[in-house]
Amino acid sequence: MSAIGDRLKAVFGTAWHTNSNNCLEQIATEIENSADAAPDVTPGTVAANKTIVAGATKNVDTLDIATPKIGGVAVTATAAELNANHGVTPGTALASGTVVLDASKKIDVLDITQLKVGGTDKSNVIIGDAGGYKISRSAAPVALDGSNPTSFAHGLTTCVAVFVQLVGSAAPGVSTSVLTPVVNGANIDVYAWKPTSNANPTLIASTGTETFNWIAIGT
Repeated sequence: MSAIGDRLKAVFGTAWHTNSNNCLEQIATEIENSADAAPDVTPGTVAANKTIVAGATKNVDTLDIATPKIGGVAVTATAAELNANHGVTPGTALASGTVVLDASKKIDVLDITQLKVGGTDKSNVIIGDAGGYKISRSAAPVALDGSNPTSFAHGLTTCVAVFVQLVGSAAPGVSTSVLTPVVNGANIDVYAWKPTSNANPTLIASTGTETFNWIAIGT
């Protein structure tokens, strides 16, 4: 019998029947097994096959857990994935860290190579003094209709600026040589001008049908 078993029998006597003695021996063994786990334990340090005792600050150094669970649900994220949250401040981007918005649903700076909205590349956005504005443009060259002005919809809620330019590789001569745009509500009116003649450079309204491209900025 173990030392603790001997001490128990010394207290309770030896006149116990066999089953009782076996019961005492089992109790003694369980106590000794528990006691054996306690010696040489350093609070705060995990040792193999030893009782875990928290340190003075309720800490332990390292636990190697195969499958941690929270509320009965297994945590399957890797250590690297969990570490991506370490040091993250809401609203501030951190290299190799999780992006967490602040209370205003904002983040300070993101260096994005390509920005897509609805699957469409929106990388070429306006920044600087014109930040927050949109660009509208001609998908293909537009032909003057000869009515002077030629009108078309700019597609913006409010247009604040517009640029138009003739398409061509040859000098215009006495045909349409100057375009002047005017924002007219939801439309842009383009006026075409040409020299009066080779001898008279005074500009007059043109009825030509040359093509031009346009860019509009607005909201």
